[in-house]
Amino acid sequence: MRLCALAGEVVDPDELSLQVRGGIPLNLGDADDLSIKARVEHLEKELITRALKKTGGNNTRAAKMLGLSRYGLLKKLKRYGFVKEQTKK
Repeated sequence: MRLCALAGEVVDPDELSLQVRGGIPLNLGDADDLSIKARVEHLEKELITRALKKTGGNNTRAAKMLGLSRYGLLKKLKRYGFVKEQTKK
């Protein structure tokens, strides 16, 4: 209520707290690059990084948090260079 009284006629989403907006702001990469693929990759990298940080690097818990299988997360980690490919001897 207080926001409505103080904001005037229009309340922009930027004026709302993250809690009210229901999430965290997501950086979608370079604003000039309109490629959906590039933006999705950037978003996936950011979300994976946040999930791994929240879980202390636990892949199984991070995968669950992201709605992925552990194997699916491992494939994305390799694709985006989070994990170096192991060479077989």
